[in-house]
Amino acid sequence: MNAPRIGSIIIGVLVALAGATFALQGEGMLGTGSFMDNNPSWIYIGSFLLFVGIVLIIFFGFLRSTRTNVTS
Repeated sequence: MNAPRIGSIIIGVLVALAGATFALQGEGMLGTGSFMDNNPSWIYIGSFLLFVGIVLIIFFGFLRSTRTNVTS
């Protein structure tokens, strides 16, 4: 694995974690007393970020590793 690919996977994990946190706060499950608590718009934003993070992890973690270098 090369450094840019590892960095992209780490970014994907961080985006997914942030998305999960936003969605849970929007649902009111974390109970931090934040302006995000019980706010449906943060559920949508968090769900979108979670999806983007998972796509980044899959793309850079699995799909890029299955491609072979074909030279002719």
